[in-house]
Parts: sequence; C-alpha cells; structure tokens
Amino acid sequence: SEMCIRDRVSTQSTWDFNLTGMQRLFQNARLLPQAMALSTKRAFSTTAGHQDSDRKILHDKKGEHETIFKDDSNFMLLDKYLVYQFCRFPFFVKNSRRIVELIGKVFSKKVVNFVIERSIGRVFTAGKSLDELSKEINFYESKKVKSTADLSIEGIEDGPQELLESNKEQIINILRVINTDPKHSLAIKITSLTFTKIIKELNIAQKRLYDLFVEIAGYDENAFITKTQFQDYAKNKLKLELTSAEIDEVFKIGKIGSKDTDADRLTAVEYALNIHAYPILETHKSPAIVKLSGVSSELAKDVAAWAVKINVILENVTRNKAYSMIDAEQTYLQYAIDSMAKQLQRIYNKETVVVMNTYQGYLKRTKRNVKLDVLGCKMLGVPFSAKLVRGAYVTEENSIALDHEVESPVLPNKALVDKSYNSIVDFVVANMPQKSHFAVASHNEQSIEVALGAIEKRQKELADTHCQVSFGQLKGLGDKITYRLAEKGYFTFKYLPFGPTHNLIPYLFRRAEEASYIWLEGGKKLVEAKKEIFQNRKLHIYAGAIAVGSLVLLKLLFQLTSHHITFTIHELSLIHISEPTRRYAISYAVFCLKKK
Repeated sequence: SEMCIRDRVSTQSTWDFNLTGMQRLFQNARLLPQAMALSTKRAFSTTAGHQDSDRKILHDKKGEHETIFKDDSNFMLLDKYLVYQFCRFPFFVKNSRRIVELIGKVFSKKVVNFVIERSIGRVFTAGKSLDELSKEINFYESKKVKSTADLSIEGIEDGPQELLESNKEQIINILRVINTDPKHSLAIKITSLTFTKIIKELNIAQKRLYDLFVEIAGYDENAFITKTQFQDYAKNKLKLELTSAEIDEVFKIGKIGSKDTDADRLTAVEYALNIHAYPILETHKSPAIVKLSGVSSELAKDVAAWAVKINVILENVTRNKAYSMIDAEQTYLQYAIDSMAKQLQRIYNKETVVVMNTYQGYLKRTKRNVKLDVLGCKMLGVPFSAKLVRGAYVTEENSIALDHEVESPVLPNKALVDKSYNSIVDFVVANMPQKSHFAVASHNEQSIEVALGAIEKRQKELADTHCQVSFGQLKGLGDKITYRLAEKGYFTFKYLPFGPTHNLIPYLFRRAEEASYIWLEGGKKLVEAKKEIFQNRKLHIYAGAIAVGSLVLLKLLFQLTSHHITFTIHELSLIHISEPTRRYAISYAVFCLKKK
C-alpha cells in the first residue's frame, strides 16, 4: 500500500521510518481531494468588487487544509479518506458495480445500502430525506455557499403512470426546502417525468431536423439554407414531397422573432431557435415539420403529457421565486432535452431566469450549439441562461459509438475537452445578453481562472446589464474552489443530490469514476491536506482499527462466498481464432477451445 501511494502521489522527500507502517501510510498519503465539488449545478457570481488579482484566488494558502476540514468529525474525515483512496485505483472503480452486485448476492440489498450510505454516500450525497437535505443546505449557507438540490431519479424505460406522477410531486416538494433563499436552485431531471422510450423516439426526430440543416449548410454558425436547398434535401434524402406552401410555412416559423427580412433563407440561429420536432408553442406548429421529423400522433400525445408535467413544476418554481436547472443526459436523449429546454426558456425566462439548460463541454457539437443559442437569445432580447459542465457519460458514449460503428460524439482527448470548455466560457462571458445567468460548473482550476479572467475584462458591463456568472461544484469534490470563491464574494453553489440509496447508486458510480479520473489527472493538486490533520486528531489510531476491521470483514466475506462458489478447472487447448470483427482500436475475436 505504501509503495502504491508513493508511486501515485507526490509525498514528502523524507519518510519517518520510525513510525509504524499504518502511521506512515496515513500521514504521508495526502489526504483527500479538497476540491470536492463538481455540481453541474448552478452558482451565480456577483461581478462587482473583484478587481484585485482574482485569478490568484486558487493559489495555495498555508494552513488552509485544517480550515477546510475543521467541520468534519473524525469518522467523516476517515470516511472521506478511505473513499478517495478507493477511488484512486481504476480497477476497483471500474468493477464497483460487480463488487456491489456480489455483496448483494452474498448478503442482501439492505447490507449494500447500509454500506453505501455510510461510506461513499456520505461523501457525495446530501442524504435520503428532505430533512437531511435541509441540514446540508444550512451547513453550506454558513459557509456563504448556495445549494442546488437534486432528487436523484434515474429514467425508466416503461412502467406505471403513477410512478411519473410521484416523481413530479417529489421534485415539487423540494421547493419547500430551498425557498428560504432565492439563490438556492432546483435541479430537474426531466427524463424522470416520462418514459425513456418516449424521449428516445423524440430524440431521433429532433436529431433528424438537426442533421437536415448541418448536411445542407455545414456547422458554421453563420451558415444558412434556402428554400430550394430545403426542398431538394427533403425530396432526395428524406424521400418527402413538400409543396411550396409547406416550405413557405416552415420558413415562416423559422423567421419568428428574427429581424432578417429575407424570407427565402433560414440562418443557423433562426433554425436552431424555432424548428422543433415537438413545438410547445402553437405558433411553431406545422404539418410540414411533422412530416420532416417523423413524429407520430401517438408520440406527440406522449410528449404533450411530458410537457404538462414539466410545466407544472416550473409554475411552482416561478411562484416560489426560485430557479431551476435542467440536467443533461446521454446524446441518445440530449437532442430532445435541448429542444424542450430552449422552448421552456422562451416561455418562462422573461423578467428573471427560471429555467437553465445544461451544456456538456466534451461533446463535439456543444461549442456550436452554445454560440447559436447565445445569438438566438440576443435576437429575441431575452436572457441566456445555462450551466456548462464537462460531462459524465464519456465511457458510455464511446462504447455506444463503437458498438454501432459510428463516430463518437465525444471529443477524443482531455486536452481538446479542456480547450473547448475554456473557449465556451470565454465566448459566453463576452457575449451574454442583458440579465443572463451563466454557471461555470467545474473542478478544473484552469477553467475557473479562465472564467475569472473573462469576468475581469467585462466587469462593469456585466454589472450594468445585470448579468451573473456563477461557479458550482458537486458535493464531495472541489471544496477548495468553492470556499475560496465564496470568501471572495462570488456566487458559488454546491450540487446536492439526495434520495433513496438505490436511486443514488448510478450517480455514485459516476462520481467515483470522476474522482478516479481527477486522481489520475492531477491528484497532487487536489489532495493536499497535510499530515498534521491526522497527527493532531490521532486519526492513525482510528485508521488502524478500521483497517483491521476491514480485513476481518474481507475474511468473513471470503468464507461466506467459498460456501456458495465452486471452481472447476479444466486443461484446454486452442483450436481456432476468428478474424477481428472490425478495424477499430477496440475489436473482438472468437477463441474456440476444447477440453483435453
């Protein structure tokens, strides 16, 4: 263990070999990521009064480690330490689902929930109930940090309608906890308000409309299409015969809110703003768009019911003078979510921001989409409101692309993701229309510094136009960033997921993967709590007890599983290997073996 830690984390140049092995392990391994917090959730930052080298906010301060962790009990501190030590090893993180399944089979789901609640759950979530959530909100409020509450509900493929109604009511109930401060916000996973199969169908339809423009005119945000190009594409590519009257109707809808008087063309901004597979506004509905998107009457009915549930929640948000953030999902759902979010923003974001959409910086199309949406808001004279995250589904997105033998929607490496993210931050801060809200949700110190630099350049303009830039991190990540910015008077928030443990498990797996990624990409900077924390609290004594207890439990688990699992080993010989299935970095081949 010591060798692993010394290899993976920069330790002090000398080791005190007079200490016991357990003491050395816990004193020299730099404690836990204190930048605990990626909440893709919101945070607005006050833009006035930050003129003194704010880009140096994140520079290390002597003795701040004890300050960051001073409110943690000994057991909580050890819990965080052990969780992050676990997250350092990709093998355990990648196989965490299997480990949980094994424990569930050997013991029970109740045991699994108990272990998760008292380990990784305490680090990354705000508990199971509204009461526990309220305590977390009050704790962060004492640190001058706002909160974004998120009821963790994973979307389901199919099921009873009562379940969807229950999800809606549970989300509305969160408003009772966050309405103590208008700067607290509500995260909405709108995929929990209808069945996933419905969103997937709508997603296909919306992507069809998206691809139509891109295939005709390209990705340039200044591109446009003409009626002739539109008609030819529909006829030759989609095998649809559209009349001149139908095409005129589509272009008329596309021009809504635009000052461009050329009726024979649609710009990329106009198209992205007004053409939707399922229009919520009556003025945007057209039989021709239905033909182009392929939305059936049954799907339209299901989507309408989905929109009603979302509207009920947003009406409650409006009455409570709060605001909400719509969560981002995988690309097989995201085109539909973006379409719905943009239309809802148009309805609710008038005097103040009620709805914020979420953009994922690791997607290739995000930079273009953000530019189009900012320009669209300027065209309509409404606020731009969004949260920018890096994204949490990279492994799944790449896997799906490989399975379908298509290009991945995700940028190929971290350097490009960072470059894309930072350039989006620069663009948005420089071009926000009046009363806009932009949340920089990141644990990356460089991205935070880019945002601070952009704010500094436009400080007076942002204040004069009542624009806000906020900073958010997840609970369990980025505490150093959160507290430093809050101390300087920036609007910061923590993203607080909560709910029944079985609902939180998928979220926790993603957070563990992210924590592991952070370790590999820069653990030295993120895990800086000094050994004095352990020495002062005598935590090595507790750590030793926990280590011994863990060994006993592992032995017990092995003994129990040995009664349930038997292994039969045969000598095998290889008789055939097939050709690889495809010419990709990941390929498959069949090995045929037989017993000797």
